[in-house]
Amino acid sequence: MQLTEKIADFVLSNQYADIPEAALEQAKMGIMDWVFVSLAAAKDGVDTVQGFSQLMTSKGGLEESTLIGLGRKLTENQAALVNGCIGHMMDYDETCPKVRSHLFASIFPALLASAELREISGKELLLGFITGHEVALRVGEAITPAWIQAGWHGTSLFGIFGSAIGCSKIMGLEKDNIKTALGLVSSMAGGVAANFGTQAKPLHAGMAAERGLFAAQLAESGFTSNQGALDGALGFYHAYNWGQAADMAVIDRLGDPWGLETPGMSSIKLYPCCHGLATNIECGTRVHHRKR
Repeated sequence: MQLTEKIADFVLSNQYADIPEAALEQAKMGIMDWVFVSLAAAKDGVDTVQGFSQLMTSKGGLEESTLIGLGRKLTENQAALVNGCIGHMMDYDETCPKVRSHLFASIFPALLASAELREISGKELLLGFITGHEVALRVGEAITPAWIQAGWHGTSLFGIFGSAIGCSKIMGLEKDNIKTALGLVSSMAGGVAANFGTQAKPLHAGMAAERGLFAAQLAESGFTSNQGALDGALGFYHAYNWGQAADMAVIDRLGDPWGLETPGMSSIKLYPCCHGLATNIECGTRVHHRKR
């Protein structure tokens, strides 16, 4: 439970004034990128996006939070799910090289839906997002790259922690609730790489956004979990790191420095494709120009 304690203390202690300007600027840039690629997906992926949103709409519920680019509202949780899927649908969104994942795609949609419903200020939204991103980054860094070899999808595997923490921050949860939320998402995380290349891949991001939000809501309601489920015996790290010890020292680096202080920690794509192809495109372009 020591690790969960450290994370909860970090979440509660930091304030907007503590966030370096470099981290704020990189967060804003990544959020803007997410908005643009989401709007593109909402326009170009008409059949898939409309079908998904209509399926969610058919389930009924309150009109609480906006679906990006679609001009309608669903419940807070449904909006987090749909927007998370939309933002990662074209695979044009930013990448976090440190953990080889699309963290913005799993974290920001949850906070956006929650912030809209609660009328949270822009500063509170940014603080919640950067706090959630920092936790997701460090949780993932502790076991990278073993999870890749095991066939998991880091976007959802770690993004869900950022979603839960970010939502906990803007919801003003107390320390015990935050630790409960961490225990809950330790059981909710997932997503297998076998689904890459299909619509299940962006669904992973949407599920991580919604499940993280749901975990915070459950914790706020008094629901319980094993608060040591992240690093305890038979917990998240044991299960997703092949039973090997995780590098817990990275948790001591929470906010010292902030991950988003490092240039390129949110790597905006130069080309409309999976980030893994960028090097090939760059090399091909340079070879072409040299031949000319």
